[in-house]
Amino acid sequence: MSLETGRRVLEIEARAISDLVGRLDRQFEEGVETILACRGRLLLLGMAKSGLVGQKISATVSSTGTPSFFLHPAEALLGALGRLAPSYYTQDGVVPRTRLPDILREITAIGAKYNLAIGNVFHAGDGNIHPIVLYDEREPGQVQRAIDAGRDILAACVAMGGSLTGEHGIGVEKQGEMPLLFSPDDMLAMAELRRVFDPKEPSNPNKVIPRPGECVEVAAPHRQVPV
Repeated sequence: MSLETGRRVLEIEARAISDLVGRLDRQFEEGVETILACRGRLLLLGMAKSGLVGQKISATVSSTGTPSFFLHPAEALLGALGRLAPSYYTQDGVVPRTRLPDILREITAIGAKYNLAIGNVFHAGDGNIHPIVLYDEREPGQVQRAIDAGRDILAACVAMGGSLTGEHGIGVEKQGEMPLLFSPDDMLAMAELRRVFDPKEPSNPNKVIPRPGECVEVAAPHRQVPV
């Protein structure tokens, strides 16, 4: 049984390689020429399946004498953005996957509205977006513009049938946007349900659900590294 399975697997692989031979074109040749012409280190990047392929290519190229290493894009992301601006504000919203092109266009328009660059990072498979608003907290008014841009992005997500958060939650920062999705009665019901399990509120107090009559204000972010 295992012998037959092994033969079938090899036959499948052989057919795939045979099909690949006929698909090689000038792009393959250009890729090889680029690698051979490399005078420094060859850097390969990729995420998910393409990341695994990138790691294999990097190892193969290194074994043939061309210095190479693989870098995961998510690990390089914030360092690259740090070269563009000294401060950043990351959002977390979600839209239906079919609306990803629309929300990206809207984010571009919001960046232009507030005269701020916005880097887009998102989970293409599930519609979860992480726009990164770039700003300089040393410049008067930029912190507030960054906060306003983030709020506009969340409002756009809701308008497109999405939500205020895709994975990181509401916390304190997004309490002011809760009415975009929930009525006062909705939030009252959630607060009452929470009190059933957490009557003294020692667990994450004052988060998620706005208190009646309160206006949540987001202050300037805490500085972690002196500028």
